[in-house]
Amino acid sequence: DARDGVLSRITRRQIVQIGAGFDTTYFRLRQKAAAPLTYLEVDYAEVVDKKARVINAKPELARQMMVGSRGVYPCELIAEDGDIPPGRGYNPGGESPSHSYRDDGGYRLVAADL
Repeated sequence: DARDGVLSRITRRQIVQIGAGFDTTYFRLRQKAAAPLTYLEVDYAEVVDKKARVINAKPELARQMMVGSRGVYPCELIAEDGDIPPGRGYNPGGESPSHSYRDDGGYRLVAADL
């Protein structure tokens, strides 16, 4: 769609999507090799946990993650240096106590009740 066309012309970008739900924009951008350096999706904890389970259960989604094809895994919300660090090892299908998930690249899925 038009939104994808505009995003694909920007060379350095970060996207924060609030109320992301089950939107598939990130995956459509990945298919077009137009995903941003950082893509952060924010929603309620129950939505974030379910979306992480769906991504990990669907190989066609897990394969589109930034690096590798292992889907998303639990992580701590924020590190001391401000980054969202990787979890303690690969835990497919596991739920995050902080309701935060990441891939090995720039995709983040974070719970917040704004």
